[in-house]
Amino acid sequence: MSFVIVASAGLMSLLTLQGCGNAGDTTTTTTPGGGTKTSPENCIRLCGELKAEGCCKYADTSTCWWSAHSAVDGSSSISEKAAVANCRATGLCDGWNWGKDCPGPFEPLPPSPTPSPTPPGPPKRWKLVWSDGFDNCPNGRPDPTNWGYEHGYVRNKEQQWYQEDNAECDNGNLVITAKKEQPAEDKSYHYTSSSLLSQGKRQFKHGKYEMRAKIPVDKGAWPAFWVRGADTKLEWPTDGEVDIMEYYQGKVLANFIYGKDWSSTVFNSKTFPVNQSWADQFHVWAMEWDAEEMKISVDGKLVNSMKVAAADLPGVVNPWREFQVYMMVNLAIGGDNGGDPSGTVFPLHLYVDNISFYEQMPDTAMVVM
Repeated sequence: MSFVIVASAGLMSLLTLQGCGNAGDTTTTTTPGGGTKTSPENCIRLCGELKAEGCCKYADTSTCWWSAHSAVDGSSSISEKAAVANCRATGLCDGWNWGKDCPGPFEPLPPSPTPSPTPPGPPKRWKLVWSDGFDNCPNGRPDPTNWGYEHGYVRNKEQQWYQEDNAECDNGNLVITAKKEQPAEDKSYHYTSSSLLSQGKRQFKHGKYEMRAKIPVDKGAWPAFWVRGADTKLEWPTDGEVDIMEYYQGKVLANFIYGKDWSSTVFNSKTFPVNQSWADQFHVWAMEWDAEEMKISVDGKLVNSMKVAAADLPGVVNPWREFQVYMMVNLAIGGDNGGDPSGTVFPLHLYVDNISFYEQMPDTAMVVM
């Protein structure tokens, strides 16, 4: 075991001034286990090569040790087969003081080898299971075999009214348009938009969920691509939520949300700032999910991760062990997090090039392109 001294400048000075430690203390310092067997001559050579102030120790186990900013304690008493020596920054060490000790703590010489890092496993390979590139759009609308819709007011004090008419396919993209208008169904709302969900249509479990999209970052915009537990008969947050893409007020978020108990919520959230120049480009959001871990990335860079076991809590179902999930993509306005949209020029557009789901292939499988 290696020991590292962490001390303030004042403590370092005190150790230096005291030199041989507390003259009234005859307690010996216990030598840590470990170390490499060597000779006294080689031990003092190793200590000198450090070119540092400290104490060199040859233990009765024929191993060599070093204690930085320490010095020989003349009043100490240890095995006659052990010795210590004061060493200088010049690289010179005094002769051995047999049967004496230094206050320590000590680290072995030569230093314990640093374990080689575990080599990364082979890169994951994925098989495309399902994808919507928004090229097959009956009557210019998203394919109803893939997507349904939320309707009206839904959550979070948001200011938009959700309706199907604000989602269309254009040039191979899903385009969700947020408009400043009063919906025919409820004139108390002043914005309309769309929220699509694959519930009961496209539901998956372990694999990679991916979306290529260009998001609006205007004030009041709150776009999201997220998944929730399917067929759970549970309310939020106990059904589990993963925000693969979420944006509001200048930052992109990557969130894992679940029920710690029936009355509180656990948020595992990471963010990074973006600007209009960044938002003018398409980006790729992805979540990789297996039995052990979930990872959210943007443009191939890891943003947030969570061990599935973190949601193994007493009396609460772990949604990421029990259930499939369904996908949602929406453009909300205002509400708890979106910000005040009153000064924003509308319409706003969320462009989605594709949404896909992949399953991981066994290492021995061949990928057919």
